[in-house]
Amino acid sequence: MVLENLPSLEGKRVADVGTGSGVIAVVSALRGADEVIATDISDKAIENAKQNMRSNQVEDKVKVIKASVLNDIEDAFDYIFANIPILEEVWSSKGMEMKTVTKDLLQAATSKLNCCSATNRHRCVRG
Repeated sequence: MVLENLPSLEGKRVADVGTGSGVIAVVSALRGADEVIATDISDKAIENAKQNMRSNQVEDKVKVIKASVLNDIEDAFDYIFANIPILEEVWSSKGMEMKTVTKDLLQAATSKLNCCSATNRHRCVRG
């Protein structure tokens, strides 16, 4: 569903949170994003995503980082996509709570979106 509804990413900076296989990051790069930061907390997902970046020849545009949400990422983005697990047992197996991760994601998005220019102000809701 996300892939079918991606906006124009030409020249944009994109974050893919919970990248998993990296498919959103790959498609973002192939659709013209200048830079993509893909994050995940799983070592297996990170390795898989890196392999998919190489296979799709987008490793020059996509940086895959082990991080929870966008913690320790200083960059700001034009778009932040997230495809995180929705089952509480996935998070509890990692010693985390889905509610906390979701809250962290929303707080990160609020502070890391490049949406305050005059042309994009209507697209950004700050709480």
